[in-house]
Amino acid sequence: MLRSTGGLRKLQRGTAVALAAIGAPALPALAQQPAPAHCAAPEFSQLDFWTGDWEVNWRFANGQSGTGRNRVVREYGGCVVVERFQDGTTDFAGTSIATFMPAAGSWAFTWMDNRATTFRAIGGPVENGAAFEFVIRQGNGEPAPYRIRFEEIGRDSLTWRFQSRGADGNWTDMTVSRYRRRPEA
Repeated sequence: MLRSTGGLRKLQRGTAVALAAIGAPALPALAQQPAPAHCAAPEFSQLDFWTGDWEVNWRFANGQSGTGRNRVVREYGGCVVVERFQDGTTDFAGTSIATFMPAAGSWAFTWMDNRATTFRAIGGPVENGAAFEFVIRQGNGEPAPYRIRFEEIGRDSLTWRFQSRGADGNWTDMTVSRYRRRPEA
């Protein structure tokens, strides 16, 4: 723990020297850089349907339901889609980040929440762009029997499904969420 501002200044100078030594630009310069050209590729817009401020109503397979708010924005020069979810009836909250990976030709997605849940997924548009899905990955990178699926995508609404795959190979809804875009203030 640093106990003096002198120690903090030394740490800041040391960090700047270390970054300069490896050829990294200063952090303020990073924040001011324009978006890399590859983030302007059309694939980076494939999740734009999800961006916005949303009211969400969901129903679990057991019949329980809930409501909440989800704010989804593009950040970091349009390279990253950031989700901030807040359950309207409990203290549950979480965030996700997603970005298109040009070398892989797919999207990477990571979820984290205030209940210490985290998972990774890989995905992209399916059914000629009529839907979008992420297949969740296990710790070893292999597909897990779960996916997130966006469908019935409209300008001001969409359906979000969290599904599990049964032994028969069919997908079953665990949660179905209906998104409605919040009116602009």
